[in-house]
Amino acid sequence: MPVFEKRTLLSAKIFRHLKEKLWLKILIGMAAGILAGILLGSDLSLVNPDVTQLTISWLAIPGFLFIGLLQMIMIPLIFSSIILGICSAENLENVKKLGIRTVIYFVLTTFAAVTIGIVLALWLKPGKSIIPLNGLQNSKIPNPASIPTLGQYPELFMSFFPKNPFLSITQGEMLNVIVFSVLIGIAILSVSKDLSKPILEILNSVFQISMKIVNWAMALTPFAVFGLMAKAISSIGAELLITLGVYMSTVLLGLISVLGMYSLILILMARRNPIQFFAKIASLQLLAFSTSSSAAVMPVSIQTATEDLGVKKNIAEFIIPVGATVNMDGTALYQAVATIFLAQYYGIDLGPAQLVFLLFSTVGASIGTPSTPGIGIVILATILAGLGIPTEGIGIILGVDRFLDMCRTAINVTGDLTASCVMDRMS
Repeated sequence: MPVFEKRTLLSAKIFRHLKEKLWLKILIGMAAGILAGILLGSDLSLVNPDVTQLTISWLAIPGFLFIGLLQMIMIPLIFSSIILGICSAENLENVKKLGIRTVIYFVLTTFAAVTIGIVLALWLKPGKSIIPLNGLQNSKIPNPASIPTLGQYPELFMSFFPKNPFLSITQGEMLNVIVFSVLIGIAILSVSKDLSKPILEILNSVFQISMKIVNWAMALTPFAVFGLMAKAISSIGAELLITLGVYMSTVLLGLISVLGMYSLILILMARRNPIQFFAKIASLQLLAFSTSSSAAVMPVSIQTATEDLGVKKNIAEFIIPVGATVNMDGTALYQAVATIFLAQYYGIDLGPAQLVFLLFSTVGASIGTPSTPGIGIVILATILAGLGIPTEGIGIILGVDRFLDMCRTAINVTGDLTASCVMDRMS
């Protein structure tokens, strides 16, 4: 066969492979973005900082457009998917079983993730491995919110029920939207089919239209990943990565341990092969890593669960929207490690009582945390204030938080899909 024909066939094969394998296109975009970020970063000083800023702003446009498209249809998608998922359960008894099992599962896995983070941080002592740092605490530190007392929990619980659901929808208050959607779904399931049929047809149309916009957004995925990665990497200096290497390694080791926990859950509870599971969700994990928002990729998560993992539609449409708001294993683990890291850095010894407080406050704070980039830092400030650790210490780790945020988002999304497989098996 002539060399030209061989090259033509090879090119066609590569093109077909790229077209079929979204994860490969995302991986190529990510690698190119990392390279561009390194070349444009301040470490090599190859490009003028003003030119770098201008270039990065333009490169990130596909990423912002991608996230914007998904955020635009997030509320109608959550609203329609939860209601459709509940109404597909056929009766209230099935909804009750699924809801109770889901809440128990999310709480237990979050407790396990935080425990893993605490154990690793106490064992590796990342805060003892660095000398006092100067010049890294100039970033804007978020103001911590006050941790509610026992008497404030009834009021906090009632705040989950929206007084004005339309205001909650316009303000993007995800937990309120979820509660409202669950109540509407249960109410629709409680009335006759003649009354519920018209509204369910409308909601199904809303869901299908939302997923069509998701498909449009997916065409931008490789370019979005490229721009977002270039923007993230260019802002992280190599010196900072090396200085905080032990801290980052502790967080990453914890996140890998959580993946191991998910593998055991898949084997024991979902009766699934973890290798096949992770192979099927690889492109979604890369996408979550790039966007740093489990809410932004939630439509893709639903699509992956139903089409690639074979999860029942009603299970995926209920579990994933709820999980994107209340199931934050990766974020919870990171907050535990970061808290102990800063306590060790400042020479503060955390006794058993403080560690128990850390465990429960982290689990509690992770439930209802908005699934948006960087929100973990705000929650971390709250936990630090509750333990008497200087919140200005966040400035030490703020420089590498973007990268760790990307990693823990991938874990959060993986946890939602694992939960979907478990509940699918149990149902």
